[in-house]
Amino acid sequence: MSKNATLCFKVSDTINCPKCKEKKVIKNGRTKNNKQQYYCKTCCHRFIENYSYQAYN
Repeated sequence: MSKNATLCFKVSDTINCPKCKEKKVIKNGRTKNNKQQYYCKTCCHRFIENYSYQAYN
């Protein structure tokens, strides 16, 4: 690890941010329903890959 790196995150290669379409996405915890949440490092947007309720789409 380099001296400048403080935290180590795996950036996803398969998931794109729905807001900015970038691939710099990391895992960011889970919801109450145990679904994986993701965080875009480019636009700071939190999202879930598959929403249960269609209103969120």
